[in-house]
Amino acid sequence: MKSASIFRPDRIPSLNRLPQEVGRKQRLCERCNQRTEHILYVVPKKVAIFFYRREHPDNVHATCVECAHSVVLTGEEREQALNRI
Repeated sequence: MKSASIFRPDRIPSLNRLPQEVGRKQRLCERCNQRTEHILYVVPKKVAIFFYRREHPDNVHATCVECAHSVVLTGEEREQALNRI
């Protein structure tokens, strides 16, 4: 007999918890030490079991396409990325 489980890996995740790409930008990568293309995206933060908040201080990330190193954007870079939405 198959046991019932609330965890179903075949279920598609809710769209509100997926990161949203806001653009791409050439910037200096801390790991590569050279200017590479980075993917800029907004990451929702899990607040409760089924509640995700899109507006929080660490919600904008940049990931290098060469080495996959990710950083949280702050200050002016963060504001520029949010203006692309």
